Amino acid sequence: MINERQMINNEYEANFATNTLGTYILTKNLIPVLTQNQPARVFTTSSGGMYNVKLNPDDFNSTQMGTFNGDLVYAQNKRQQVVMAERLAERYPSIYFATWHPGKIS
Repeated sequence: MINERQMINNEYEANFATNTLGTYILTKNLIPVLTQNQPARVFTTSSGGMYNVKLNPDDFNSTQMGTFNGDLVYAQNKRQQVVMAERLAERYPSIYFATWHPGKIS
C-alpha cells in the first residue's frame, strides 16, 4: 500500500494499478489457459478493510476523495477485486473464482 498519491505514466494511481488493474490483466491473460485446463480456479486475496468503503466505480484513480488516504484507497482496491471476481465468474462459468481475506493479523 502506498500512502501518498503516485501516478504511473500520468495515467493510473499506483495502488489501483497494482491491486486492481494488475490483477485484472494477469487474470484475463490466463483465461485461455484456465479454460483449456479444467478444473480451473482463481483465488484472489482481498481484505476485510474493504468493508470500510462502498464501491465507487467512477473514481478508480481516487481523485474524488479530497485528501489522499492510502488506507481507504487500499480498501477500495480490495472491494474492486471482489466485484471483478464476481463479474469474471459470471462471464466464465467454467472457471471457479473465489475471493477471501486472511482475517485479522495481530
